[in-house]
Amino acid sequence: MKPPMVSENPKARYGSHGPEEAASAAEKSQPRFEHAGFLSISVPAIQRPEDGHSLGNVIRHFRKQLGLSQQELAGKAGVDRTTIARLECGIMKTISMDKLEGIAAALGMDIKTLLIKAESMGESLSCRSDTTRVEFSLDFPGEGFRIVSHIPKRRDFFFGKIEIEAHKAVATERLPHPEQIYLHALDGKILLNREGKEFLLKAGDCFAFSGRASYELYNPDLMKGCSALFITYPSFLPV
Repeated sequence: MKPPMVSENPKARYGSHGPEEAASAAEKSQPRFEHAGFLSISVPAIQRPEDGHSLGNVIRHFRKQLGLSQQELAGKAGVDRTTIARLECGIMKTISMDKLEGIAAALGMDIKTLLIKAESMGESLSCRSDTTRVEFSLDFPGEGFRIVSHIPKRRDFFFGKIEIEAHKAVATERLPHPEQIYLHALDGKILLNREGKEFLLKAGDCFAFSGRASYELYNPDLMKGCSALFITYPSFLPV
C-alpha cells in the first residue's frame, strides 16, 4: 500500500495560503446544518446499508416499540409518511442527514445511536460509547497516526478513535473502506479532503461519508496533534 500523502511544505499544498488560511476558507464554504444539543453535520446525504440490519428495519423496530404509526412518526420527524414507508421497506436508498436526524429524534435518540443500532441490534451501546476503553490499537509511528479501538474486533462495524500528529495526513490507501465512514472531531482540527472538496472539522463537528471515493484526513496544525471518533460500517479491518 502507498504511504499517506503528506506535503512538508504547507504553501505547496495550498498554493499561496498556509494550511490555517486554507482550512478557514474551506470552513466558510462548506454546507453546515446546526443541530441543537447534538453535533454539526456537514454532509448532504448518507447511503442506507445494504444488509439484513438495514436502517429501515431499525426504524420500524423502534417505531413499533413506541407504539407509533408511520404517519405519527413522520409527523414527529417533520417528514412525509411515504419517506418512512419507503425507508422501512428498503425502497429508499439515500436520505438527507437533516431528515435522518429528525427521525432519530422522534425515536428518542441521536443519529450516531441510530446508525450504530442499525448495524448491531440488541447489544448494549454503553461499551461502544465509552471512549476511555481500549481493546487494541494500530500504531503507524513512521506515518504520523494511530488508531485505537474501543470495542473487540468485529466484522459488522468498527468503533474507535484516530489520532493524527501535527502536519500529517492519512490517505485512502492506508484506510481502504468500501462503505460508510463517520468522523466526530474530539481535539484539534481535521481537514477532510474528499473528491477535491475540503471540509474543516473542529471539536464537536461530525461528518459521515462513503469510503468508495478517495479521501484524505489532514491535521493542519503545525504544533499539536488532533483526534476524532472513527466509525466504519462495516469494519475496515479483516476479521
